[in-house]
Amino acid sequence: MALQKVKKQNVSDIVFKQLEQCILDGEWEQGAKIPSENTLAQNLGVSRVTIRNALQRLSSLGLIEARQGGGTYVKKSGEADTLELIKPILLQTKPDIKYFLEYRLVIEPQMASLAAERATEDQIDTMKKYLERYEMAVEIGNSEAILPNDSLLHYSIAQASANPLIIKTYEIIKDIYSQNLAQIVADVGADAGVQYHRKIVDAIVSKNAADAKKYMRRHLRETLEMYTRSESEQ
Repeated sequence: MALQKVKKQNVSDIVFKQLEQCILDGEWEQGAKIPSENTLAQNLGVSRVTIRNALQRLSSLGLIEARQGGGTYVKKSGEADTLELIKPILLQTKPDIKYFLEYRLVIEPQMASLAAERATEDQIDTMKKYLERYEMAVEIGNSEAILPNDSLLHYSIAQASANPLIIKTYEIIKDIYSQNLAQIVADVGADAGVQYHRKIVDAIVSKNAADAKKYMRRHLRETLEMYTRSESEQ
């Protein structure tokens, strides 16, 4: 095995991961009060500032909460949905764009198919609105408008699927989605998405689940192929 240089680790990151693992492993049960900053600092041999930073990160991820009257507690399910537990993992691992596109290729064609079967008139109107804004942004080359409307269009399709797991998962990964989408557009452009977005929405409007699924799959497969090709050329 080839030896590699050992990367220095940030103490704050190490502490954060240990505390997070206490929650993910169930060592700190839902609703339980966690040790005080002083206790944690003594047990881990770090400063209170380091502990405080780690707790703030856990709080921002919705895993813990400070309650009036003192003390910090692990959020109970219902307050922090179990699906939220994948968010810190995704934020830390930052999956490669290729794998993210493969994930979308598995999920979104069926999502579009469900949307074609279940979309309400209001949801269809919302899709059309974001589609028109996206197409206009691409036409005039307004990159600042392309990304949010592309993302919102796909989110509106997720909502129209009427599947709470699909919707919730999309909401959890929306930050990663936006970041990866920006990189994809920068590498392969947005023009290719225009024709497919129109076909997908038209299929949903027509209640044609098979076509909605087919065009979403083609859209994502072509995007994946173009991105992979652009990466190999760099």
